[in-house]
Amino acid sequence: GILAETNRQNRFKGLAMSFCNETAAQWRCERVSVGFLKGRYVQVKAMSHTEHFSRKMRLVQDIEAAMEECLDQDCEVPYPVSQGAVCISRAAGELASSHGGKALLSLPLRHEGKPCAVATLERNADEPFGSEDVEAIRLACDLCAPRLMNLHDHDRWLGARAAARIR
Repeated sequence: GILAETNRQNRFKGLAMSFCNETAAQWRCERVSVGFLKGRYVQVKAMSHTEHFSRKMRLVQDIEAAMEECLDQDCEVPYPVSQGAVCISRAAGELASSHGGKALLSLPLRHEGKPCAVATLERNADEPFGSEDVEAIRLACDLCAPRLMNLHDHDRWLGARAAARIR
């Protein structure tokens, strides 16, 4: 499934798109996005079934806000939130209500134990993410995260890699 498809990719852009598209297909999502920490903010790097998008788009800004909320808490952020949940989901609720009333799930992707990217899944509101979904999606993300991080860090032009190392 997802792991086999992502392992076929050798460039970051292809890998990120493949991850989003396969995740969307596997869990019947309308949209799956993946964003990476850049400085103090998360930037969406890929979105399922979307080749080009602008960071100026309201949708992208709302997705990034939900991703930052997830990254800051370093935990899964579902929406709607189940009873007794301990996470804050204000940005997730904003994203869901502003863009068609969706069920959402954002998960941190970790590298060496630190969250440095986020996957956000969106699907119909009448199909909220159950605990079994969350477990399976978390496992898929944990298995794909090392390859995503590796290509994100190494599939850049030489100058960007040198600057990142110096920082």
